Amino acid sequence: MTPKQIYVEYSIDDEIHFFEGSISSETEDLGDGNLKVRYVFRNNRFTLALFPDKKLTVTQVKVSGQTDTPKKRKTRYFLNGWQSWTDCREYTSKETEKTVGHMPGFVNKKFAFESYGDYSFYGPKLLKGNYHGWTYAYARLGDEYDFIGSLSELNTNCENTVPEAKKSFAFGLIKIYSKTGDFEVYADAEKLEYRISEPVVMIDLALLSGTEDGVFDNYFSMAGIEKPKAELVMGWTSWYDFYQDINEKCLMENVAGLPGDPFKVFQIDDGYEPFVGDWLSVDEKKFPAGLEPVVKAAAEKNLKTGIWFAPFSAEKKSRTFKEHPDWFCRDKNGKSVLCGCNWSGFYGMDIYNEEVRDYIIRTCRHFIDDLGFTLLKIDFLYSACLVPRKDKTRGQVMHDAMVFFREASKGAELLGCGVPLGSAFGLVDYCRIGTDVSLSWNDKLYMQLCHRERPSTKNTILNSLYRRQLDGRAFLNDPDVFLLRTYNEKLGTERKSLLSQINAIAGSLVFTSDNISTYDENQKSELEKVKKLIGAKIISVDNKGNKITVRYDPLDGEEGEKTLCFNRKSGKIIL
Repeated sequence: MTPKQIYVEYSIDDEIHFFEGSISSETEDLGDGNLKVRYVFRNNRFTLALFPDKKLTVTQVKVSGQTDTPKKRKTRYFLNGWQSWTDCREYTSKETEKTVGHMPGFVNKKFAFESYGDYSFYGPKLLKGNYHGWTYAYARLGDEYDFIGSLSELNTNCENTVPEAKKSFAFGLIKIYSKTGDFEVYADAEKLEYRISEPVVMIDLALLSGTEDGVFDNYFSMAGIEKPKAELVMGWTSWYDFYQDINEKCLMENVAGLPGDPFKVFQIDDGYEPFVGDWLSVDEKKFPAGLEPVVKAAAEKNLKTGIWFAPFSAEKKSRTFKEHPDWFCRDKNGKSVLCGCNWSGFYGMDIYNEEVRDYIIRTCRHFIDDLGFTLLKIDFLYSACLVPRKDKTRGQVMHDAMVFFREASKGAELLGCGVPLGSAFGLVDYCRIGTDVSLSWNDKLYMQLCHRERPSTKNTILNSLYRRQLDGRAFLNDPDVFLLRTYNEKLGTERKSLLSQINAIAGSLVFTSDNISTYDENQKSELEKVKKLIGAKIISVDNKGNKITVRYDPLDGEEGEKTLCFNRKSGKIIL
């Protein structure tokens, strides 16, 4: 990737100013009488900083350039999706991204589909071969990668580039136009309203070429992110069998049914609380003795105990939302911002509100110190940053939220979910890298017309493969659950086998929601295959039409690499 042009637009007293310039040297100062722009391009790193002479509002910052990969039929393009659940895979130059633009406005408003993704702050252009993503992207021809990775949203210092400027932590919005080979990187979004009065780094990029391991290793080295220290584990979670319909009886049955090693985690998912957001209470009808008996039973089997919650969210029916309306982010009209249609609809909390911070800290201490949970699954994290502030980018808000929670949860391992991934790099131990598994292959037809973050077994398998490079570098990957049971599912034997193999090969936190004590001999045999595949190393993932070919080293004592082929549309394994 070679940067060639910069473009900056800003306003002072509602008067728009802009300028653009060419990138022609290692470093240069550009600008006008109100704003100086400095770029530094050395050692495969490009940094762009703004030096205002007076208070002003930045409305757009962009770097454009050219990919170095030949524009050939076999070239593949990957752009990381907005958050954990956003579907993302490699594309050819002849495909078109999905959006929610086809949905009627009243449907989007009622169900807040736009809030799950980047639809409200990215203006999609449905043109064949035009792709967008966030934080990192690449063009690949065979084994050669042309890579662009944003360092802006990461906790990376700028001592060797522009040390006198602070960081904006702006998300890197990346676009690639495959037919021309052009790329663009925007700071946070195409349209900003970001007020500054002191020097600030807006765009910071790693521009790398080489092998897969080479570019990803170099990117995370430049980011200063240490390799995760968490261990690769198998576990059980309540969600994909019971969903919110959990109680003490069903959890105790599944604790008893776990066979021991290598199962090391028992996680209670959503459904224990009266309403989402009321974390210091439990549903007394479901858990008359509280959660303690379940935690104790799991601990007696030497299992790590995990608990799900959404620390930055609360639903409309919760006491938290009703009693503390001032805790929640508001739009320009002063209304609380709906972050999605789950439950009774839910809203994002203002993480700069001291009472909100105190509530989150008390919740963490309750789960960790009072109840004894050792793993916190934190979900719907994106709700913290849907509303940027005048003096903070959307990326800054998300970064501050994650750093704050990491400190608040001291003493527990973290499993992130529903989070813009760059903000989770190095700050969670495990992270979901795909959407929720569906109990059918691609969910209901009407759901397929919804947003890119919808439940889909098909999509999450592809995410597991195409975000594989994050595993062991940014965190340990959670590919979601595998299912081997024959009840409460519509996947069928072949797709369940594919799902379990991909999860084991691509994941480091391998969950199921099955009651393993009910397995017959065939299911036990499949489970043994899963166990043997955990820890395998993916060598490559190639796609030709709908055929996906995964080459991997099983690392289980068997000699030579293995191959798994399947049809990405049907889920049929190709022998």
